[in-house]
Amino acid sequence: MEDGTKNIFLIFSLSWFFTMVLFNVQFTYPQNRILKVLCLLVLALNVTLNFIIIYYLVVNYKNINDLE
Repeated sequence: MEDGTKNIFLIFSLSWFFTMVLFNVQFTYPQNRILKVLCLLVLALNVTLNFIIIYYLVVNYKNINDLE
């Protein structure tokens, strides 16, 4: 596996880890409304960025196979 792909998977994993940590904090302090909104925004951003990363990987894989 290439280093660039490893870095992409590292970013992918860390972003979900920090999202889950943020949700854990939100469940610890449920009365904080700003934290709820922040969780929703971070989750939406994380899903969008992960979709872009997966799309990038699929397009690159397809291009590599076309070159072969």
